[in-house]
Amino acid sequence: MIQFRQRSRKSFIFLLTCFAFWLHAIASLIAQENYEVSVIEFTGNKSFSSSELLEQIAMYGTSGFKKSILKKKSFLYSKEIAESDRERLVNFYQREGFLFISVMEIDLESNKKKKEVKIGIKIVEGKPILVNDVHYFFVPGQTIDNQSDFEKIIDDIRSSLLLVNGKRFRDQAIQLDRELLSEKFRNSGYPYNELKPELTVDSDNCKVDISWQIESGPKCIFGEVVVNGNERVETSLIFEQLAFKKGQLFQQELIDRSQRQVYALGMFYIATVTAVLNEERRNTIPVQIQIKEAPRFTAKFGVGYGREDRVRLFSDLQRLGFLGGARRLNLFAKHSALEPYRIDAKLSQPITHRTTFLLNPYLINQDEPGFAVNRYGGGLSVLHKIAQHTNGSIGYTFERVDLDKNSVQDVGENNNLESLYNKSSVSFGLTRDTANPLFTPASGMFGTLIVTVSGLGLNSEYHFTKIILDLRRYRQITEGLIFAARIKLGTIQSHDDSKFVPVEERFFSGGTSSIRGWPRSELGPRTENGSPIGGKSLVEGSVEFRYPIWGLVSGVVFSDFGNVWVGSSEYKADGLRYALGCGLRVATPIGPIRLDIARPVYDEDDKLQFYISVGHAF
Repeated sequence: MIQFRQRSRKSFIFLLTCFAFWLHAIASLIAQENYEVSVIEFTGNKSFSSSELLEQIAMYGTSGFKKSILKKKSFLYSKEIAESDRERLVNFYQREGFLFISVMEIDLESNKKKKEVKIGIKIVEGKPILVNDVHYFFVPGQTIDNQSDFEKIIDDIRSSLLLVNGKRFRDQAIQLDRELLSEKFRNSGYPYNELKPELTVDSDNCKVDISWQIESGPKCIFGEVVVNGNERVETSLIFEQLAFKKGQLFQQELIDRSQRQVYALGMFYIATVTAVLNEERRNTIPVQIQIKEAPRFTAKFGVGYGREDRVRLFSDLQRLGFLGGARRLNLFAKHSALEPYRIDAKLSQPITHRTTFLLNPYLINQDEPGFAVNRYGGGLSVLHKIAQHTNGSIGYTFERVDLDKNSVQDVGENNNLESLYNKSSVSFGLTRDTANPLFTPASGMFGTLIVTVSGLGLNSEYHFTKIILDLRRYRQITEGLIFAARIKLGTIQSHDDSKFVPVEERFFSGGTSSIRGWPRSELGPRTENGSPIGGKSLVEGSVEFRYPIWGLVSGVVFSDFGNVWVGSSEYKADGLRYALGCGLRVATPIGPIRLDIARPVYDEDDKLQFYISVGHAF
């Protein structure tokens, strides 16, 4: 009896303790309502990173950097939202194949003085559901040619599927596999195909079998092609861009390629190529091309201001279908302090779907800090689209150069200066561009390599090879925070005994799109009176962090480094110069208006430099 009373007393004390703890927890939760969430930490998440899990929930933490620099609004804790986030995490894990997921608890650690709360989320993932076996069944009564045709389609696509034996089952993966299978059938002549996956789950062993029920529909060929919307562009020119012919086995990829090739003519605002499917599932598929033509003649005029080129004016006139066909003529004229006049004509003629011929006569007057020249001549180029984001080019340029010798203070080489000389050059180029979006890249990369060999006949005065490599990388670190980096290398190798290279071909560094911290062209070799003379070796690099401030206004902090050396391939690590700076960007339809402030560091030159321009530095 006494023992029973002692147990009752202990039970009462335990219940009283639990009740007090529960009251304290409720009071804590109530007290922490509307506290700022400072940090969210996950434990037990083995299959997904904390950053991936943060993307699935509404709550987020705001550090001092995010609040002061990125101007991110603080998130106020709410018990209701916390419970919703728990459900979101459970749903996310289940979609990823973890049916037995458990979000065990959400711990709160509050700072009453700062009115902040730190959240800890403990996760028990459990075993994932793995694919045990995958089967493919051909629905009876269909018109697929034969069983071997069906098996060949499956064999061709099997290695590309995501859900195969031993892989973790995911909801998204089953949808992607459905799209891959359907695309394979569409590209094998079966545009009416229908696919349905049936799942058999063994919960005890965490296994799933997938059975694909495939209804192929009839095997089809291309039928008549109808073009709508063309008034000035000849239908025959559009037909030349098609990647298929009437009577050919239907393939969806040929429809997509045809649309790209029609649009690449550059004659249309809109160009769509569509296969016309019908309820009767006829085996002949008509194709409809709907286009909206761009104006034959357009004119653009602009005025702007930059710290280096001062007031600039330009006009750009374009004529589509010049002398018939898909030829395009552009006439460009510009005036600025750096280019008192520039007149540039470009006549482009498509040769094939991927290749374009370009004729480019020009007349340019340059007035740079280290030289002044008149250049007139022309170029012939062939541009070729190697892949979706990769282009190559080969071109020949001949130009006549009229150098103002009084503008050049080239110590030790003045005896080599000529007032008039010819340059005959061949250039090879390769460009890879996946940067996106166009004016304010947030992801992807850009890379270009240009090799120019000059001195090829026609009384070409100087003989040299010039190589430029320019690489850029863009990456979004967090929402709104963009990391951008660039490295540019250049070298010139003279093939003359004098080792002389024309001043307008040399490398100069410093300026708004170069090493900010120095005025235009004033980083590198200079005469005693400070006039830049350029060099044959170049290194330029930049690192930027771009972040939003308010509305159309964003900010940037950056570090630039580089230099120019007199000799060829003369790169010296101890000769690099460095600059730090910050700036503002205001978004516009033609790119951001840019204001940058920079100054050299660890350097005798420590004057602040101010830049105003349009477009990012890179």
